[in-house]
Amino acid sequence: MDAPSPGFPFRWFLPMTQLLVCILLLQPYWSNLRAQVLRLIQRFEQSLQGNDQPRSQPAMVLNVTPDVPTSPQPLDPRLTAPAAFNLPVGFVQAPFVFFSPDKTEWAPEGMLLSEWRALTWPFIGIIFWWLAGRGLEAFSAAAFSRRYAIIRPPLHRIEVALGLCLLALGSVAGLLFALGHNPLGLITDWVLAAGAGLWAVLGAVIVAARLLQWRIRRRARIQGIAYVP
Repeated sequence: MDAPSPGFPFRWFLPMTQLLVCILLLQPYWSNLRAQVLRLIQRFEQSLQGNDQPRSQPAMVLNVTPDVPTSPQPLDPRLTAPAAFNLPVGFVQAPFVFFSPDKTEWAPEGMLLSEWRALTWPFIGIIFWWLAGRGLEAFSAAAFSRRYAIIRPPLHRIEVALGLCLLALGSVAGLLFALGHNPLGLITDWVLAAGAGLWAVLGAVIVAARLLQWRIRRRARIQGIAYVP
């Protein structure tokens, strides 16, 4: 009897799709981001050659205008959406930010933190999207196959642990933001909060897929049913 087809390749489709979506979202910002990246490369090359120019001290300007309280301008959702799609990158670096002396996330000089996140997180987040794709493949194979008992791909303990962390962190981060709390400063708007909810769901899918695979193995041992590893 022929073995079943591997199913839809979520592990490849999801990372490439999110990268393409992030590129399209950042299209209005590409000229500015490109100029800043070129400036960073030039500054790095100068530091390697030992040609760093001393920074001139800015002139002191007397401010005679009255102080008017201003509220921070909300960020463009197109600039925060790439970070929301790849929020696990922020979860990973949150402990380093928490234990750093200044308690702030690093970004290159002259670049906004939101721009740095939007530029770098989609590429680092490919790893997490690949793992989420494996979870979706395993879940669809174990839950929707009627003719075969399929365990493909077999999820490992580290993937299940990652799924549990995503489920917990995403749920807690989104809930705290909804309640008006933001202890780590990671969730700054509703777009990022929605990203936290998205990754909580993806983490739950990974955990559910591993539970289904455990049930298949258990049923196979009890009833002598053959399963496809």
